Amino acid sequence: MNRGQLTSHVEQIANAVNLASITDQLLNVLLSKLYTDYTWGFLIREASLAMASGVASVAIPTDYGMHFHCKWFDRDVTPNSSVNIIWADYSDFVQIEVPLQVADHPERYTVTPNVYRDSTGSRGTLLIHPTFDAPGTVVLYYYIQPADLSLDADVPTFPDHPFLADALVNEIHRYQRDPRWDPYFIERNIKRVRGNMKDQGGVSTPTVRLDPRYFRKHKRRNSRWLD
Repeated sequence: MNRGQLTSHVEQIANAVNLASITDQLLNVLLSKLYTDYTWGFLIREASLAMASGVASVAIPTDYGMHFHCKWFDRDVTPNSSVNIIWADYSDFVQIEVPLQVADHPERYTVTPNVYRDSTGSRGTLLIHPTFDAPGTVVLYYYIQPADLSLDADVPTFPDHPFLADALVNEIHRYQRDPRWDPYFIERNIKRVRGNMKDQGGVSTPTVRLDPRYFRKHKRRNSRWLD
């Protein structure tokens, strides 16, 4: 279901056909909340990042949202063995990275706290310590930050579209100051949504409510649906 189909259906349910542009905005706000307040397995991607000897930083993918895991693969061993690289908060990392050291593989990594794209489209850099003593590659596993839906033909990355519609109706109730607004709609339904994804063969990670300070730094149920 694309944005146009989703919002049109919701506007009819919520009797908000005169709020088309507002509904589009509320949908993007809702999706952003779901993507940043919770972790979802379907948002995990991986990227192989080549690094030169003695170089401590490399640009991260433009769709980067938050780190998940990082590994180094020893290509000289058959079968290839992997070594986990441990995450360090940026404030802790900058205290251990000096003096610059080199080794066969890094032991710590972090990502610069700037979560906004720069002029090149990059969201920031991945930093490692120590640096490689020869050219090497790290594999970064991360949660993407999907782009806002800007066209009616855009399809939400979030796979449970019936839940999105119900949550969006709830958000319209909030906007209209309707007494039917449920401020705990997402929290009450999140476990069911994850269960549905697992039943349908989707990938889901344990529910984790993220600390909103990280992001400061750097909603009608039982509706009838047509496929």
